[in-house]
Formats: sequence, C-alpha cells, structure tokens
Amino acid sequence: MVINYCTSIKGNNVGYAYITTIAKDWANQKITTAQQVEERLLQFETLRTGLEYVFKLMGIKRLPNVEERITYKKWVDQGFDDEVLTFVAKKVKGKNNPFAYMDNLLERYYALRRFTTSEIEVYEAEKMQALQIAKTVAKNLGLYYENLEPVVDNYIFNWINLGFGEKMLEDVANYCFKSNIRTLEGMNTILNKFYKLGILSENSLQQYFNEVLVVDKRIKTILENIGLSRNVNQFDRDKYKIWTEMWKLNDEIIDYACTLAVGKEQPMQYLAGILSNLHDKNITTIEDAKKSFDIVSTKETKSNFSTGRSYSKAEVNSIFQAIEEIEI
Repeated sequence: MVINYCTSIKGNNVGYAYITTIAKDWANQKITTAQQVEERLLQFETLRTGLEYVFKLMGIKRLPNVEERITYKKWVDQGFDDEVLTFVAKKVKGKNNPFAYMDNLLERYYALRRFTTSEIEVYEAEKMQALQIAKTVAKNLGLYYENLEPVVDNYIFNWINLGFGEKMLEDVANYCFKSNIRTLEGMNTILNKFYKLGILSENSLQQYFNEVLVVDKRIKTILENIGLSRNVNQFDRDKYKIWTEMWKLNDEIIDYACTLAVGKEQPMQYLAGILSNLHDKNITTIEDAKKSFDIVSTKETKSNFSTGRSYSKAEVNSIFQAIEEIEI
C-alpha cells in the first residue's frame, strides 16, 4: 500500500529511498497497520483534488509531493476552506516558490485569526496603510529598510493596536529624530510612555508639549532667580511637581523662597530645604512664610537649609523615578 501510494506520486521511477522515507515517517506517526494506512490514503485522496486545483491556480504544472500534501492538510486542519485557499493561491501566482509563499501567508493569517476572505482583505488593506506609515516613520527617523514588512509586523501594527493614529506616529518620529532618538526601539519606548500617559492623538500630544513648555519656562525662571543659568532637567521637573502638586505651594511662596536661596553655595538644594520646611509646618500663605523666617535665626536657617539636608520620602521616590527614566 505504501509502495502503491509512492508510485502514484512519483511514477514508476520512484526510488527505494523515497519509499523508505515515507514508510519511516508514517511509522513515526504510529501509522503501521493496513487499516491505518488505508485511512491515511483515503484522507490524502480526499485532499488531492483540492491541492491539484491550488497548484493549477498557482501555475505549478507538476504533481504535488508528499511534503506538499502534508502542508495542504495542515491548512485544511487549521480551518481554511476552499474559498480562502483559492483566493490566496491566485494571490501568490507568479511569486518565486509560490507554494512556500502561500504557506507563509497562511501561517500569518492563522496567527492573526483571519480565516475568511473578507477578514484577509481587511488585513491586507490595513497592511498597505501600515506599510505607508512604516515608510514615513522610517524616513522621519532617518532610517532605510529594503523590506518594511518586519517593521510593520514588529512595530507599526502594535502601535496602531494601542490606538496611535498615522499623523501621531509621523509627528513622534519627527520629534524623536530632533531629540537624537533615531531607532525604532527608541521610538517604541517613547510611545509606550505616551500610552501610559493617555497621549494617543496629535492634539493630546500638542497639549502635553504645551504643558511641559509652560512648566519648563516657570522652572527656568526659578533657576534664574536663584542664580543658576543651566537648562531645566528631569530632576527640576520632579521637584517642581512635588512643590506645586503634592505640597500645594503657590508661586508666590516659591518666589519668596528663591530670594532666600540667592547667593548660597548650592542654591537649588537650599531652596528645596526651605520649601520642605514650610511644608512640614503646613504653611501655605506668603504671610505665614515670611513670619516663619522672620523668627528663625541666621544660624538656625543655615543649619536647616545648608547642603547635606535629609530628603523627604516623596523627594527620594521622585529622584529615583527620574533616574529610572534616564536612558543609557
């Protein structure tokens, strides 16, 4: 029965090695009795007509070999019906090694749970759009890929599924390039942070940037008021967030504290100490802040607010969070 099966595939010139290979393969699958072989042959015969039709659609004129028959059976077992197999076979005609190409496509569709022609057509349309996005994103990042499909599969589809739109992705790629973040993985890290912040559209991105710029401008003024000319960094932003959002200290109090920190050896630490002291005393008005420091001696002030002061738990958490956010 095995010899007859191999002869039907290879013809009368079938070799001994081919027959042995088939026999060993079936034996490994526990197909060792005449009844089991007959059931396998009947199964293959049922599939033969469909496979030969697929070969015809792909433009392959030879008969399918045993490996191709097994692959075709896998497609059927995965849930692809004749309509889908016909649709995909026509799609791959003219490709180099169309059978292997079709197998790769069906593996992708299976992984994505696309089992009908309509589902596949929607996916292909989405893929075309994703390829265009990938092309633009790569260009904006200063990258070139001969084949963009891995970019689509590993990045673009994931970003789209998170809710990012085409314009948003193009804008972020531009901003990444300007910030010397010029890899897809680097952009992916930025987008994951935006996702956690709920920033998914270009409008929300613009609003976020405006908020950051407003805060940075305010922090820059504070730095200048205490005699520092450097740029604003993440540590400054975290401290300012603690002062204004957690401790509810208003700008008037912060500006007053700046006047006390001017000329100190480490004015930013001194300023932080002053504001921490005001917070500990539950002082929230400028009047109470001035009264508090009017009754503090110069010696005590120096002792409380010089370098080496202890940081609050909130400040320590904020600083370590900022460290974790620094990319190395």
